Amino acid sequence: MSEIDWFEIWVVIFFTVAFVLAYRIGLLFDARCPAVSAAVFVLLGVGALILSWTAAIQVSGKELAGCDEPNVTTARLNGSSRSEFRERCMATPSGSNDLAWR
Repeated sequence: MSEIDWFEIWVVIFFTVAFVLAYRIGLLFDARCPAVSAAVFVLLGVGALILSWTAAIQVSGKELAGCDEPNVTTARLNGSSRSEFRERCMATPSGSNDLAWR
């Protein structure tokens, strides 16, 4: 596909399913304990986002860039810019290159 990748399609599919389940569970809490229903809806919504993103990464097999690669394509940067990616790599040194691990 040109603009939309399979990863985005899986995120939408998983989020839709997770959101429907979160909504149904939230309605159960709303019927039984209305005082905590808003917090349950928020927590389940955030959980649906995180789980759908994680599941889409696992299913699509999206390969993310590693810090040891010299030329990284923008498709593998997971939404960050090249400078943000390099800053993150410099901020989190790997165990093999760190002097404290030797």
